[in-house]
Amino acid sequence: MTLERDVLQRLRNAANKVKRSSEDAPATSDHSTKYHEWRSQAEIQSIRDSLLTWYDREFSSGNQRSMPWRIHDTMETSTKSKDQRAYEVWISEVMLQQTQVERVRPYFMKWLQKWPTLLDLANATEEDVRTVWSGLGYYSRATRLLGGAKIVAAIFDGKLPEDTTTLEKQVPGIGRYTAGAVTSIAYGLPCAAVDGNVVRVLARLRAIGGDPKSTVVDKLFWSLASSLISASRPGAFNQALMDLGATICTPRNPGCGRCPVREHCLARTETDNWKSISSDNNSIEDIKTAISSETSNDCTLCPRVFSFESQTPDPSVYPPKQIKTERPVKNFTVIVVERLSEDGFRQVRLHQRKAEGLLAGMWEFGMVELDEGKSTISPKVQRKRKRGGGEVETNSTSAQKGRKKSQASEKLDEDIAIVAVKDVLGLSTISRSHLGAVARSASSALTIESRKHVGTVTHTFSHVVWQMEVEHWKVSGENGDGEHTNDAKWVNIDEIHYTAMGNGMKKAWNLVDAVSEKGNVLSKRKRAGKGANLDNPTGSDE
Repeated sequence: MTLERDVLQRLRNAANKVKRSSEDAPATSDHSTKYHEWRSQAEIQSIRDSLLTWYDREFSSGNQRSMPWRIHDTMETSTKSKDQRAYEVWISEVMLQQTQVERVRPYFMKWLQKWPTLLDLANATEEDVRTVWSGLGYYSRATRLLGGAKIVAAIFDGKLPEDTTTLEKQVPGIGRYTAGAVTSIAYGLPCAAVDGNVVRVLARLRAIGGDPKSTVVDKLFWSLASSLISASRPGAFNQALMDLGATICTPRNPGCGRCPVREHCLARTETDNWKSISSDNNSIEDIKTAISSETSNDCTLCPRVFSFESQTPDPSVYPPKQIKTERPVKNFTVIVVERLSEDGFRQVRLHQRKAEGLLAGMWEFGMVELDEGKSTISPKVQRKRKRGGGEVETNSTSAQKGRKKSQASEKLDEDIAIVAVKDVLGLSTISRSHLGAVARSASSALTIESRKHVGTVTHTFSHVVWQMEVEHWKVSGENGDGEHTNDAKWVNIDEIHYTAMGNGMKKAWNLVDAVSEKGNVLSKRKRAGKGANLDNPTGSDE
């Protein structure tokens, strides 16, 4: 068989380098770039047929992943137009970026209930889309969807274009993958759609050991996918390829025995043939060294054959693992300011972030950044603060610790006071004269009843970690001109989870709410003489 012969030759060449190295022979490549290409048109057709047969069988047997945006192309009961299908595919693909299917399902359904068609979405506001998107993360996706819908409504009569070039160039937020998905699934055009799952499948089918994010390797993946696409059923084929990567050809422990295209997989064939090569008078260690250190004169894609995390190679070494960089940690104090309205409803004070940057336009509680710039403190080192003490853990000497703690306490309390007073009063600036009144009263109409440190929450973004100390301030009264402004408002607590807030802020509120509920139980039991066995409800050292 041609495939096995090529694999055996590649592995033997690598093993023979062990022998040549002792003779100071010049290094030679164990394979050329052609090793990663499809062997023939017959192989391509066989992969297409096998994959689509598997896809249809999974659907008919009920084993296929159920997704509300997916309609199998053999179903004749669908009455949706191609334009409507294109809209739904677009929404689902944007939601699925960096987000798992299970998490997307309810958001997709809620989105379509709110905006059933593209023209409905085009008439929405940014506040509307942020609210519905709230909790899904990567919030700029929502505003790009809105911007794209407005452009499509104005220029293309509310219908997404049917060609990938126009989609990519004129609709915000649509890249090469999303354009391929929309045109193939909704419009039935033979356009490739290469996502992370497809990259993994192709990397193993063709034993590609290069960095998937490099330009030359990315270009190869798109070339392989484009030549593989089924002209008669492009949408089904792309979805089958994605499903294969999501359910069988998984990052760890791939189910090679269940794979419908295993006969064409170079990674599996390399693994199966490894033992016969490694036993040919060469130790595993010698062959590992030879292959791992080799350089190729012909193949410009692969720095090595295997990553050798264990003695036995495995298909999961393809594609090569990406080295993750440590995210910087930024430390904040979050101030949840609460009051009772005239009607007796619990309310909290929210502020709107700027229209650009991280969490653009989202609502949040008052925040104080405790560090200047990015912290170098590891996520494992927790920043602790006692009420009134402001203690901060450092790696300094004892003398330095005392000095830094004192400075941190002073800065922390002052900053919290400044931000809290600004939050409550709705003032754009704060004078030092306000600070002396914080402990008892911020104005003649507003009184700060209590201030508690309730605990710590951590929220991770793709590029940074927020570590947040959460304070709960209870106030009474009104704050005059600052009651409601363009970027600040009071909301009832039952509206919090329907407000455009990030998950980090919702975590902070859930902590405050849980501590408040626990405090209510404690108070009731104390009044009944049964409070001795309950934990401290505030999560602090009070």
